[in-house]
Amino acid sequence: MAQLQRIKICIIILYCLLYSTFGSPDERRLLKHLPIEQQYNKLERPAQNASEPVSVSIGFTLMQIMDFDPKKQVLVTNAWMTLIWQDYSMTWKPQDFGGIATIVLPSTTIWIPDIVLYNSVDEKFNSPMETNVVIQHTGDVLYAPRKIFKSSCSFSTGSIPFDTHSCTLKFGSWTFDSSKINLTFKDEVNDIDVSSYVNNTEWELKGTSAVRNTMKYDCCPEIYIAIVFTIRISRRSIDYFTTLNDTIKTNTAGTQHSGNKTKDSKIVNKNKKKFDDMVKKQT
Repeated sequence: MAQLQRIKICIIILYCLLYSTFGSPDERRLLKHLPIEQQYNKLERPAQNASEPVSVSIGFTLMQIMDFDPKKQVLVTNAWMTLIWQDYSMTWKPQDFGGIATIVLPSTTIWIPDIVLYNSVDEKFNSPMETNVVIQHTGDVLYAPRKIFKSSCSFSTGSIPFDTHSCTLKFGSWTFDSSKINLTFKDEVNDIDVSSYVNNTEWELKGTSAVRNTMKYDCCPEIYIAIVFTIRISRRSIDYFTTLNDTIKTNTAGTQHSGNKTKDSKIVNKNKKKFDDMVKKQT
C-alpha cells in the first residue's frame, strides 16, 4: 500500500514537472498557431504595406545615475528603454486558446527594431539588449530591456563645485529612415519617467525633458528620426565641501609628524583659505 502511494506521488510530481516545462495545452496550441517556427521571417518589417512605416513608440525610465565624469565627459545611467510596436502576424482570438490574452517569448524569435544610442561611448556600442517580449493578442509587442548606458556629455556651466551639466541620450534606428520606422513617444509623454529614480550621493537630478527630432545627413536624402532625452544634473556642493574639509583636517594632522613644519604650515593655511573662500561663495 505504501509502495502504491509512493508511485502515485511520483506520477503527480512527474505530471507537474512536465506541465511546468511545456506549459498548458492552450499555450502549446497558441505557440503552434503563431508563425514563429516556420512562416515568420525575423528580417521582415511587420508592416502590412511595404510603403508604410512601422510605428515604434519609445519610453525611457531612469533608475539611477551611476556615475558622471566631467573630465572624460561620460555619463553612466541605469535605465529601462521601453519599445512598443504592432506585429500584424502575431494576433489571435483569446477565446480560441483558453482565454490567453498575452504571451511571453524570447526577443530573438521575432523582429525587433534596431534602436540604438547614437552618442554611446560604450565599447559594445550596438550590443543586443536581449530580454523577453510581451505580445498582446492584438499584435502589440512590448520590449523593455534594462541596460547600463554610457553616453557622451559635453555641455556644462559653472566651475567645480558649482557645476551643472545637461546630458542628452539620443536614440534612433541605425539603418531605417522615417519611411520604414516612425519613432514616437510612448503614451504621448515627451519626458523621462523618474518615478523609480534612486538619488545619487554626488549628483542631484535637476530636471528632465525629451524631444523628437527629424534629421538629414550629407550621405543620404532620406529623413531620419531620433528621440533625444535630456538629463540635467548639478554637483552636490555641500558634500564636496565636507569631503574637502575632511581632507584638510587629515593633512593638518599629518603635519604634526613632519620635519618641515614651516612648509607644511603654509600648505595647510593655503588649503584652509581655499575652503573658506568656497564656503563664502556658497553662502
